[in-house]
Amino acid sequence: IDGQLELGYEVATGHRVGVGVNLEHSLFSNTQNGLFDVVPQYGYTTDRLMLTAGIGISALYGASKDQKIANVYPKVKVMYELIKDALWVAGEIDGDNDLMSAFELQGRNPWLANMDISAYSIPIRAMASLSGSAGDIFGYSVKGGYVKHNQLLAFCGTAAGYQDQVTVENVNEINVQAEMVLKSESIDFKIGGLYRHFGETFVPMVPKFQADGSFEYNYKKRIYAEVSAKYYSAMQGNGISYDGFVDLKANVSYVINSKFTAFVQGKNLLNNKIYYLQDYIEPGVNFGLGVLIKL
Repeated sequence: IDGQLELGYEVATGHRVGVGVNLEHSLFSNTQNGLFDVVPQYGYTTDRLMLTAGIGISALYGASKDQKIANVYPKVKVMYELIKDALWVAGEIDGDNDLMSAFELQGRNPWLANMDISAYSIPIRAMASLSGSAGDIFGYSVKGGYVKHNQLLAFCGTAAGYQDQVTVENVNEINVQAEMVLKSESIDFKIGGLYRHFGETFVPMVPKFQADGSFEYNYKKRIYAEVSAKYYSAMQGNGISYDGFVDLKANVSYVINSKFTAFVQGKNLLNNKIYYLQDYIEPGVNFGLGVLIKL
């Protein structure tokens, strides 16, 4: 069960105070686990400046109450518009706590043999970004930051062929991320990349660099053709390493009417050996066709 409540009041023009309350509750194997957050904040806004400053106060309860989390962490963000409707700079210093439920863990890795309902904590995270746009046609962003993980979730394989949940502790991460978007009436193009450096800490099955992109063309919003690709650099699992790979996909669809769309698709078109999870290889080149029905 997840719940969120936000309350705010504008005390003067451009000045706002508020509080956010978050609850994460999990019942698994007759065991209760929960995370409770309260975030009081102050906000200031002008035509070009947006500032929010506050703190997060967190507590665990239930079986997980003795796990280490950031009980108090900062929540500060500032954004300034350098060029009207075209260029923005932003900076952020904050933290975060997350209680991974069984449902969330299975969503991340459906092949887990055993699940441990655990809290994952970031006591401090700092980020700076630059973003820009040209109307609704073109946009881009570049971000860089530092993250201190008390615990970082990862997965690796076992000798029995299953998947294990791994908690890597005291991880220092430096990351850089970039994204570009180009849109028109008939074209939708996206490309992005992420680099993550963990120093000397071993984090299983997490690539240092990954990138993805897609190009979609539509003819009079009736025929759609899309090509997408995802790249992962080399990864290491439990006692094994995997080469980097490109996962190339394509899809063509035809909108018959408002309820029916026919499609044909191809996956892993380069027939590469693809491992998103240790020991679990994705199928080779494969094709499919079908009809989507909207009720």
